[in-house]
Amino acid sequence: MMMMDDYARNSSASLTSPMGIMGSDSKNIRVWKSLKEFSGFKSNSGLVKAIVISGNKIFTGHQDGKIRVWKVSPPPPSISNKNNINTLHKRAGTLPTLMDIFKSSVKPSSYVLDAGRRRRTSLWIKHSDAISCLSLSDDKALLYSASWDRTLKVWRIDNSKCLESINAHDDAVNAVVATVEGLVFTGAADGTVKVWKREQRGKLTKHSLLQKLLVQESAVTALAVNGNGSSIVYCGSSDGLVNFWEREKQSFSHGGVLKGHNLAILCLAAAGGLVFSGSADKTICVWRRDDNIHTCLSVLTGHTGPVKCLAIERDRDHDQNQRWVVYSGSLDKSVKVWSVSEYAQQDFNQTVTMPHAISDVDSLPSDGSYSSAGRFSNNRTNQLKFGVSLCYTLWSVRNQAFHEHVRPSFFIIFNRIKSLVAELNSVFTSPLDSSIDQSSQHARLEVLQGEFVVFADAACKDLRSVAGIIVTKANSEVVEAFSAQLQAVIPLEAEAWALLHAVHRCLSQGWHNVTFAVDCQLLVWGIKARKTPNWRVAGVFARLLDALDCIPSASVVWIPRSGNEKAHKLAKWSFNSYQFGFFNAEELAPLVAI
Repeated sequence: MMMMDDYARNSSASLTSPMGIMGSDSKNIRVWKSLKEFSGFKSNSGLVKAIVISGNKIFTGHQDGKIRVWKVSPPPPSISNKNNINTLHKRAGTLPTLMDIFKSSVKPSSYVLDAGRRRRTSLWIKHSDAISCLSLSDDKALLYSASWDRTLKVWRIDNSKCLESINAHDDAVNAVVATVEGLVFTGAADGTVKVWKREQRGKLTKHSLLQKLLVQESAVTALAVNGNGSSIVYCGSSDGLVNFWEREKQSFSHGGVLKGHNLAILCLAAAGGLVFSGSADKTICVWRRDDNIHTCLSVLTGHTGPVKCLAIERDRDHDQNQRWVVYSGSLDKSVKVWSVSEYAQQDFNQTVTMPHAISDVDSLPSDGSYSSAGRFSNNRTNQLKFGVSLCYTLWSVRNQAFHEHVRPSFFIIFNRIKSLVAELNSVFTSPLDSSIDQSSQHARLEVLQGEFVVFADAACKDLRSVAGIIVTKANSEVVEAFSAQLQAVIPLEAEAWALLHAVHRCLSQGWHNVTFAVDCQLLVWGIKARKTPNWRVAGVFARLLDALDCIPSASVVWIPRSGNEKAHKLAKWSFNSYQFGFFNAEELAPLVAI
């Protein structure tokens, strides 16, 4: 399900059953009910950075450093809610209040040197820079606000008083989470995560530093605590990693690192045994915790911009099945709604309510059966498809486990195989089908039609990669060949770059009736389906699709390695000899004969 905001990018979200509230950088605050816009209200100044809800009050943190308080009340009977959606939410005040500002301003002791970016004196009860996040204490009596001015402020909700201002970090504070037992966690751009302990000293409420959990170069961008209190703390950073700590008596010990994103983590959320991480790479990783082991269940895709905020509530229609409804807000101006189960076997069939967010597996049998008497044993071609998918998936899982320390579940592997088999149906061409009475060479010539046929391949090893490209006419006469160094570190990325070089060469020469032949099935499938085959190659793949769109009459086909041997040998020779450039037919012949 997708809810669109055509006017602004979503920056914050909060939930209170049965409603959701979404803030944006246009100062608008919208209220959703049953996945429909129910009402809304707008701040006169200050972009919305954070939202929390306490009873019938809504607290919003803004770019101008102020906290605004909104009161929820029923509209007058004479006013129809359908015609005026703003009547349910009214401005109730601002923190700090005007009276508190006036009283403090006449006291010289109320002024402190601002430790933030502006380096000037200001009232200690006011934030001097943007408020980045808000959090409520477990008893809903205190409100915590963190700011880019490097401070953490504590507010009493019942009287709107600022109780304390803490110089928490050496750089902008990006995250704050208050939990049970008076513990408060803060994370900042200085790369640190700190734990604060709330103490009652007579009538005063004070916070003292209990522990410093993390010191690193990358900025801390998000924090989350599991729903069972404060036993596990999660921290997202600008390097795309999620660190977590486990509580042991009175302190926290580092439990490990979750690696599933290639860009900065922008938001985190935890519910039940699941943890969700939203990133600037436009994806949401779903992690399941079993004791101290975290497994990546799924990667939710569909947003076209960075995922900025997450909110979770229990699926009231499936209470017994541990299902959750996840709301994700993005800078692409959309809010997407996902249904996620803690059981991996359900995630790939029912996780996302948008059909384009996961691989299409409608062409597979509904029971998911893969017995020898089932669908995949009908003929040799289907058996070969399944074998190729199985080998590729197991090899990918092995590499992911070795390099990224991510252990996927059986059901993830199983569903990947099903998806690959479905994808191969559109690109796999086998000469083994008895209904085709022709030689494999004749079948290949039927596929490679066009005035020009371009063979592209890549050699990739030890973080180096080289492209080998051979251009021939329809009669196999070599027009030209060339090799080039690539900016790629994995084979699929190298194959995509090699094909992109070939397309750019055809564009520069004005060749339009072209067939591009490659031996990477996954790349060909991605081009035909116009879907990125792997998130690691999203950048080059988008450029490849744009370049191919400039040659409407061109086609990309898969051929076996034996049919692409010359381009492969050229790439391998250039890789080993460190010699790159253009070659004519005479120069090419001895190179590919090696």
